[in-house]
Order: sequence, then C-alpha cells, then structure tokens
Amino acid sequence: MSTSRPTKILVVGSVAALAFVGATGASAADEVTATVTQGARTASFLNAALPAVSSSHSDQNSAIPMTLTVDDSSGTGAGWSVTAKVSDFLYDGDYNGTDIPASNFSIVPGTVSAPDGAVAVPGASGSLDQPVTVLTASKSVNGAFSQVVQGTLSVPADSFAGTYKATLTTTISAAPSGS
Repeated sequence: MSTSRPTKILVVGSVAALAFVGATGASAADEVTATVTQGARTASFLNAALPAVSSSHSDQNSAIPMTLTVDDSSGTGAGWSVTAKVSDFLYDGDYNGTDIPASNFSIVPGTVSAPDGAVAVPGASGSLDQPVTVLTASKSVNGAFSQVVQGTLSVPADSFAGTYKATLTTTISAAPSGS
C-alpha cells in the first residue's frame, strides 16, 4: 500500500506542474472578423400633390415645394446622381379633357441638407419631360440627404375640370460622372 500512495502524489504533482507552466508561457493570436454588408441607395419625392386650380381662360401655375429624400446606405463611397422625369398628366374626369404634356411640369432645385462634412450639389432647373439631374454627390459620401425642389405645373387655358395624374420617376445611380 505504501507504494501506491507515492505514485498518487507524483501524478498530482505532475498535473500541478503542468498547470503552472501553462499559466506563464502560453499565448495565442486569434483572428476576429466582422462583415459589413452593402445596403441600398434610395431616392424619392415627398409632398408631390399639386394644389388645385380653377378652370380659367388663362394659363395658370400650380406650384408646390416638394422634398427629395436621398439615402445612400450602400457603404461603397462611390458617390451618386439623382435624376427625375415625369410622364404626361393624363386626364381623368367626366368632361373629355385633354392630357397636359410632361413639358408643362418644371422644377427648380433648392436648399440641400446633408450629413456633417458631406456635400451634395443641386442640379439644373427645367422641364421634366426628359430626365434632369436634380442632385449629385461626389465619391466617399454616404448618408441621408434632403433637398427642397419647387415643382410647377403650367395648366393650359380652358383645361376641363377633373384630375390630371402623372408618374414622377426618380432614379439614383452610382458614381456620378466627373467625380
């Protein structure tokens, strides 16, 4: 029995010695990774309902400040450009009215609100019967932007009572030219 007892002590002593050696000299370099996935770019107009005008024998303007909202959460820093285009204003009513051409709708880009340190440049004024660049941001710009844009519809003289509806198409594209 006495021989088995020292063997037990020797095993316990060896485990204690290994634990002590491991605590003072072992280290490891483990890699930790994180992935950021690409988000989306979006652009759209808010407040696009023009005020009503009365039928008249003279041309009239129906105008409203619209808000363009742009969100670049793409995480690419590629920059972007927003264009807008409108369709003809199609007549919907009881009196056989005539559609109002898209060329009668124009915009004037205005004030831009951008994240700190970011710059977005307003586009040109003009009719939206063809795509018009409304807002552009250079490379390395991400974030949420807004711009007040004055939209005006020139309603022709003697337009019939009814509702005139058009589609305003807003497109955001990566990497504007010249950026």
